[in-house]
Amino acid sequence: MRKSTAKLVSLLVIMMMVFVSFAGCGSTEEGATETPATDSSTGTESTESTETEEKDVYPLEGDRTITYWTGGWVHADFPTQGDTHLMQEKMKRTGVEVEFIHQTGADAFSLLVASGDLPDVFGYRFTNFPGGPTAALEQGVVMEMNEHFENWAPNLMQIYADNPEWDKLVKTDDGQYYNFPFIRGDDYLTVFVGPQARKDWLDDLNLSEPETIDEWYTVLKAFKEEKGATAPLTFEYSILRSSDAFVGAYDASFEYFINSEGEVEFGSVREGFRDFTRTLAKWYEEGLLDQDIATVDRDQVAARMTTGVSGAAVGHTGSRMGAWLTAASDVENYDLVGLRYPTLNKGETAMFGQRQHPYFGQGIGVTSKARDVEAAVRFFDYGYGEEGHMLYNFGIEGKSYEMIDGYPTYTDYVLQNEEGKSPAQMLRGYTQSVFNGPLVQDRRYMEQYAQYDQQKNAIETWMQTNGGDHNMPAVTYTSEESNAIGAIMSEIYDYRDEIFFRAVLGDIDIDSEWDNYIRSLDRMGLQDVLAVQQDALDRYNNR
Repeated sequence: MRKSTAKLVSLLVIMMMVFVSFAGCGSTEEGATETPATDSSTGTESTESTETEEKDVYPLEGDRTITYWTGGWVHADFPTQGDTHLMQEKMKRTGVEVEFIHQTGADAFSLLVASGDLPDVFGYRFTNFPGGPTAALEQGVVMEMNEHFENWAPNLMQIYADNPEWDKLVKTDDGQYYNFPFIRGDDYLTVFVGPQARKDWLDDLNLSEPETIDEWYTVLKAFKEEKGATAPLTFEYSILRSSDAFVGAYDASFEYFINSEGEVEFGSVREGFRDFTRTLAKWYEEGLLDQDIATVDRDQVAARMTTGVSGAAVGHTGSRMGAWLTAASDVENYDLVGLRYPTLNKGETAMFGQRQHPYFGQGIGVTSKARDVEAAVRFFDYGYGEEGHMLYNFGIEGKSYEMIDGYPTYTDYVLQNEEGKSPAQMLRGYTQSVFNGPLVQDRRYMEQYAQYDQQKNAIETWMQTNGGDHNMPAVTYTSEESNAIGAIMSEIYDYRDEIFFRAVLGDIDIDSEWDNYIRSLDRMGLQDVLAVQQDALDRYNNR
């Protein structure tokens, strides 16, 4: 690759990293679109005292109003989130009127904070706040909630009492609650990304579902030579990086992780990361990997996967697999299958794979400018009680769901809408389980939202990794730590990505560059970052 091309790739990677760093400010796509909880796993069982209090408290008396900043909102039927059936019903039940403020743009929240003109509450991914939730508290952007939760949030406090591991995740190191969290209420909901391939092609070619890197090589060659695929394997880089697909086969990762001794490592300096990069470079050179892999986007991947250009990808359960199955429904025999995260040897389990912690930083904060704190707390706490749980996850009984044999079953009105509206579009009007919000997501939502058996099977398949044993939780940093490592981490990621792409695209040889790559990361301050990460993890473990 020419030097000018290498510079272009590096620039594109940097731009991509900037975009990804802000992506968590709004809804987290499937990170928040996949689901859970049966009655025994939601942590939402209300005690008699809580149920009695709800009946006594709601609706609140008087003129109770709050302003609610949520970032972007797009829906053909509802100009604002406040216009949805869900919010109209919740406002009626709680007696709290809500004025929604929607602002789009990567820097919308930063500008809001800088202006000092804060709303009463806001939705945000707090791990993206410069300095994390601790800094947000120190700066007065969000207020400490412990006393307010004790006074006015019995439902949420009961959930924490019933689920101590969740309680550990949602606090700062010194025990401060700072938001109403979005929690995935079942392990089934924490996995929603993985490798997938054209099952009809595998069947036509009499090939087994690949489990090892060598078997993947065989399959991709067959897709190219026998099916005419010009980009046999494709994926968006951001998804490859966040899922650790393929790299996990080499016991390496794109991220910081916890090793078996409880120590934090950076997965991209492990020897396995070099081996993984070498493998992708070989696949790229042989035309088995999308030649536009440095820049290919979601729409391009979708087009490749539905027109025969590609036969395998890494993607989400709903917005990729489900969308592709629907888009290619008129293609004869078109079928997809979720595949195990590959390993080097048959019968092994991948060390890494996509698995999100039940709480990953997304929630609703009450600002220091809130005019009616009790109204805000009561409004959101309703969503963690039994009635609110059903409302947020399933909507309005008799309209968006019916109870059938004790199971909240979505109606044909939302799943097979006569006007041709998609289930996602309909459910966004009645529920918040399809993206995120102040709720415990219910597994039964995903069991129905994943309309295809292929999706349900894929989730079960993708769960078969050891990623949950190694993923870093949502640790918090002190302001000093955040200031010290923020720029360093960004520089490390940018440099790692530049070297990775240059090696895959053939501009450099990863073996010749490896020692310099390691030395360069150390010069950038990698060891300092690891020390801070370890301190943060130790504090988390001691919560």
